Amino acid sequence: MSKRRWTILRFAIAIAIIVFLFTKINIPDVISSILSVKLYYVIPAIILNLLAWYLASYRLKFFSDLEGFAISTFRALEITLGAVFYGLFLPGGNLAVGVVKFYKLSSKNKKLTEAFIALALDRVFATITLCLVGIFFWMISIPEDSKEFVLSMIFVLLALTGFCYFVFFDRDHRLIKWLLSLVNKFYISPKLNNFIEHLSDLGKIPLNSHILMGVVSIGSQLLDVIVFYILLLSLDLDVSFVSIGWIRAVVVLVTMIPISISGIGLREGSFILLLGALGVSENSAFAYSIIVFAVTRIIPGLLGGLFEARTLITDGRTR
Repeated sequence: MSKRRWTILRFAIAIAIIVFLFTKINIPDVISSILSVKLYYVIPAIILNLLAWYLASYRLKFFSDLEGFAISTFRALEITLGAVFYGLFLPGGNLAVGVVKFYKLSSKNKKLTEAFIALALDRVFATITLCLVGIFFWMISIPEDSKEFVLSMIFVLLALTGFCYFVFFDRDHRLIKWLLSLVNKFYISPKLNNFIEHLSDLGKIPLNSHILMGVVSIGSQLLDVIVFYILLLSLDLDVSFVSIGWIRAVVVLVTMIPISISGIGLREGSFILLLGALGVSENSAFAYSIIVFAVTRIIPGLLGGLFEARTLITDGRTR
C-alpha cells in the first residue's frame, strides 16, 4: 500500500471512529461537562504534565549522549515537544512523532544509526515502565472483566524486556549475532551490520545507569497518573487513583497503534469502554478524554510549536 493510500486510510479510520462515537453520546451534554471543568485542578495538571515531559526528555538526553550527541535536557525537551506539535496534525500518531524526533535529532550531524538507536531505547524504556506501572495498579485493584487488558500489557512488557536483555545484558550478543549471520548469508547489509555494532557497545553501560533511567521513567509515568487523576477530579468523576493508574496504561498503549491522528478516536473509545465499566457515563468519559488530550497533548504541542517558531526565527537571523 502506498504512503498516500495509507494516510487516507488513517484519516478514514479516525473519522469513522469519531462518527461512531458521536452516535453513542449526547454532544450538548459533553460540551456542558467540558465547560463545567474546574480550572483550579486543570492548572496543576498542566504543570505536572510538563514536569513529566521534562523527565522524559532527560531520558532521551541520556540515550542521545550515549550515542555521541551531547545535547542538553532542555534541547531534548525542545525536540520532544516540537515533535508532539507536528504529531497533532500529521497522520500516524506516535509513529509520526517518532519520525519527526528522528529527523530533528539526526539532521545536524547525520548520525542516522545513532539517532535511531537513541530514540528506540528511549521508547523501549518508556513503554516498559508504562506497562510496569499499569500492571502494578491493576494488581492492587484486580477489576472484573479486565484480564485481556492486563495480558496485553504483560505481553508488551515481556517482549520489550527480552529485547533489553539481549541488548544490555547479553554482552556477547550471541543470539543477535547468530540472527545477523543468517541474514548475511542471503543479503549483506552494511547499515544493518553497523547497527548491530552500535548495539554491542550498549552492553557496556553500567547497571546503575539502567536503574537511574528506570527510576526517571517510572517517575515520569507516576506524574502522568497523578495528572490523569487530577483531571478526573476536575470533572467530579468518581474513579479511584488506582483504577486510573491501570486504565491510563491501557489507553496509552492503544493510542500507540498508528492507525489514527494523534490517537483521536482510539483514545475516546478506550475511555468510554474502560470508564464505563466503572459507572462513568459515555458523555462524561468522552468529555474526560477531550480534557486529557488537551492537557497532555495539545498544550505541550503548542509549547513545542513556540519552540519551533523560535528556532525558525533564530535560524533565519543567522543566515
